[in-house]
Amino acid sequence: MQRLLLFIILLTSIYSTAQIQTELNVAIPTGDTADFIKIGGDFKVNYMYPITDEFKVGPSLGLSLFLEESSEDLGIGVSEEDGFFFLPLTVRGEYTFLEMFVTGLHLGYALYLGESGEGGFYYRPSIGYLITEKLTLQASYNGVSQDGGAFSYFGLGISFFK
Repeated sequence: MQRLLLFIILLTSIYSTAQIQTELNVAIPTGDTADFIKIGGDFKVNYMYPITDEFKVGPSLGLSLFLEESSEDLGIGVSEEDGFFFLPLTVRGEYTFLEMFVTGLHLGYALYLGESGEGGFYYRPSIGYLITEKLTLQASYNGVSQDGGAFSYFGLGISFFK
């Protein structure tokens, strides 16, 4: 009974200190990816636990959309012929330094949400500038390693804490 009570207290304290962070990015394809993708974007929700004042860690869930070169439509009514989606499931770590810069890293797996494709190991190092305590301007390099190559892009966007 004491262990259960201790577990509940620990879980409650972790939950009460966690912060929800959302990210919105524009994706600019790099390498071989730029040969068949014209633009993309992603949205992520991170559930960050402060380990120290400078270091946070937590799970992350995202959705990435990419439009192919042949696509004429820029978003509404995107079909499988126009583009494709990835669903990154990751763990994110974030470190704040010099009170105005943030560096972060996502590691995990990106599920391919389509019929003819595959997911792969997902990685995303990033660096950001704190505009306010809750708003960050960020740049990142994103990659999905797959058999026979990698799907990669450069991301520019914002993140904010609720």
